[in-house]
Amino acid sequence: MSELTVEELPGEDPSRMVWVQAGAHGDEVDGVLALELFMTAARATPPPVTLRVARPANPTAHREGARCASTDGLDLNRCFPGDPTGSPTHRLGAELWSAVRTCDAVVDIHSSSLTLIGYPHVIVQAGDEPQHAAARAAARASGVPIVWRSTGAWLKGSLLHTATSAGLPTCLLDIGASRPWEPLPPLAPALRRVLRTLPLQTSLSSSSPPSPLPPLAADQLEIPDPQWLTAPVAGAQLTCRAPGEVVEAGAEVFVVRGTDGRHAAVTWPGPDRGLVVTVRAGRAVSADTPVASVAMVAGAATPGWTAAQRGAAGRQTDGQQD
Repeated sequence: MSELTVEELPGEDPSRMVWVQAGAHGDEVDGVLALELFMTAARATPPPVTLRVARPANPTAHREGARCASTDGLDLNRCFPGDPTGSPTHRLGAELWSAVRTCDAVVDIHSSSLTLIGYPHVIVQAGDEPQHAAARAAARASGVPIVWRSTGAWLKGSLLHTATSAGLPTCLLDIGASRPWEPLPPLAPALRRVLRTLPLQTSLSSSSPPSPLPPLAADQLEIPDPQWLTAPVAGAQLTCRAPGEVVEAGAEVFVVRGTDGRHAAVTWPGPDRGLVVTVRAGRAVSADTPVASVAMVAGAATPGWTAAQRGAAGRQTDGQQD
């Protein structure tokens, strides 16, 4: 029998039901904790819409503190819409999807993990259908610094891809990382803005013209799918740009000291400047290990948070923990 627990929380508008989940990956605990805090507050101050909430969405993986459950080792966020007769993770995907598909919109909350550290971002699927535009508008309204419009094949099997393909406006909200001695990354303001902006699914098929897309905030960037830069040799990371940094074409992103003692630098090929979105958490790398993902930000000014707040202080250096 499944360990999954789904809670329904009445909102200001009972006609709208939004699915919210966190913890599809068991090692992304910040997202689960942040959603629990949001829910505690929302019981006193109702959310804009009625919520159907699963936290954690992957109970076995969460209990094991691992990205994927040991029952079959599969990534839940590549197993949607699931299979009720399949492996344990496919059965869980089917159980979740049976609840998700009756909602009007979806918010899938993620956070940094044991292996990857990311800058806060919202991912939506790029496209020309009404649900794509609705999700993009909600992502911009969230105030989260990075709006990532994805066309990547990696989306197949994700809740984002499955729900969007079914006509549900869907946002993947990644709140980034914190250390145990730091406050959790904030979730409530961004989530409430998204919930207020996501429309009813039925309203997307109306004959009325779509609402204009809200402009990006001054401290937001909209990016395409990032490119992963990989380690050229096995060894240890000496330096690495921090998530949120902007790098010029040809600039060094990270350096690996190979097992032979020689240093190998990896640069951003350009042609335009790039934004570091995600970096590998550990120092040890094998050859071809993905170390940093960087997205093209053609024509964009360097965000103030990058230069002033995230710069060299956020880098890893040999013999020193950041």
